[in-house]
Amino acid sequence: MKEFDRTQLKAKKALMVLRERNSRCVRGFYETVLRSLPSDSPSKHRQAVAELTQLSRDIYCVMALDDEVRNGGFNQYFFGDAGHFVQDAIASFARFDEPRIAAVVRQAVEVFSAEHELQQRIRQTGTLEAFAASYSVSKLGEVDDAYFEGVHFDRLCEKMAAAIRSAG
Repeated sequence: MKEFDRTQLKAKKALMVLRERNSRCVRGFYETVLRSLPSDSPSKHRQAVAELTQLSRDIYCVMALDDEVRNGGFNQYFFGDAGHFVQDAIASFARFDEPRIAAVVRQAVEVFSAEHELQQRIRQTGTLEAFAASYSVSKLGEVDDAYFEGVHFDRLCEKMAAAIRSAG
């Protein structure tokens, strides 16, 4: 193997290790925050999130949004309790200097607001079938695509990990 190839390979491996460390740092912090929150009542949960430190709230809002969107799109995010924190999430993305992601989330809010009546009817049925069917009529899928194209999670994770480490 050429010396250049070895150097390049070592640099790639070091980058992968750094990304993994950042991811573990952020995921561990987020899971610790999650465990500290009450899960028996949505109102108690929302109140506890409001009382978190700014950094804990930022990590919670970013990670909850990212987890929900990666799992089931913005449709799922807004359908679940995490959607209550969308304005906090937008502010959190801005604090992590991620204006493109914040703009995509704002776009999701606009689409969801435009579909408010439709989403309310689906929510009132309370069935999993109605929720699943909502994917075929909602335009949030288009925003999902923009989110996945615009999110550079490694970069975002690096910023969150740096904030966690600097908070000590």
